[in-house]
Amino acid sequence: MLEGESKRVMGTRAAGELARGQFQRAANIASQIIELDSDYRYAYYIRGTAYYMLKRPTDAVSDFETVMFCESDEFELMKRPSSFLLYKAQALEDCGRHVDSTLVLRDAVKASPNSVEVLCTYSRRQMMDGYFDEASVTAERAMKLDSDNPVVIRATAVSCVASGQFSRAVELIDKWLELEPESIGAHRLLCRAFLEAGDGAAAIEHAERLLALNESVEWPKYELIMVYTRNSDPAYDPARALKIVEELPETSDPPSIGWFVRGLAFAANADWEKADEYLKKTQDCLDREDRSDPSTISIDAVGKLRRLVGRRKVFGDTEQ
Repeated sequence: MLEGESKRVMGTRAAGELARGQFQRAANIASQIIELDSDYRYAYYIRGTAYYMLKRPTDAVSDFETVMFCESDEFELMKRPSSFLLYKAQALEDCGRHVDSTLVLRDAVKASPNSVEVLCTYSRRQMMDGYFDEASVTAERAMKLDSDNPVVIRATAVSCVASGQFSRAVELIDKWLELEPESIGAHRLLCRAFLEAGDGAAAIEHAERLLALNESVEWPKYELIMVYTRNSDPAYDPARALKIVEELPETSDPPSIGWFVRGLAFAANADWEKADEYLKKTQDCLDREDRSDPSTISIDAVGKLRRLVGRRKVFGDTEQ
């Protein structure tokens, strides 16, 4: 702290450090302000945000829960509640307080109903909680506000795949690829949309075309395994799926998808021991991953498949 420096000047300096990505400096300055005045809420706001960026969610939540919005015009930053509420919601989630986090996100939607960032974040949370139709409605609200924003298009396309609106999903993904033709996420989601719509041939065609362009890309192989292990699809070919598994690297991004497709392939080939091994690894990973990501596997789907595999381990291919 500089001699004679006011709380307001110090707060501005802390906000500047925050904007520059100097999170520890911002936290230090905010702490100095709080030592001078423990009721100065703006300092808690700055320090809580800095702690969140420093991956200290417990400290961030403590500061965020001290904050109350002020009516004064002294600090422009405090007029924008959406940023504060989004940081608070994520910090709560990181602390394992999922319900509280969701309630804060609902407050964010009420406070900033025209914020596409808030709407997309809330749509992802609704998907995480299994409210796929509601997530789609929320994302479509964001589309009405900014229909050319790739982030908004992605969120809406993902929610449409999750809610079974495959024609709308493909339409949105095509638009996404016009804006970002090299987007791995868009190509991957398109394969997933075809797969979930029951068009395994289209999913295979798209994945193989991308592999032909770049053999080092791994994710099309994951999508191919999913097609070849789906016994309701005409392309069902478990032996081919197992052959692709042999070509996979040990690690994947996210880790759960690599374990899951291995579990699928071994289950399709009636190797129940290995299938259970990899599905257990999948479950161990899923709680640490962003479940709104289109490449992330449903926890419920893994649980059901693992129970089926467990029964087959005991009873064989014909359950008693």
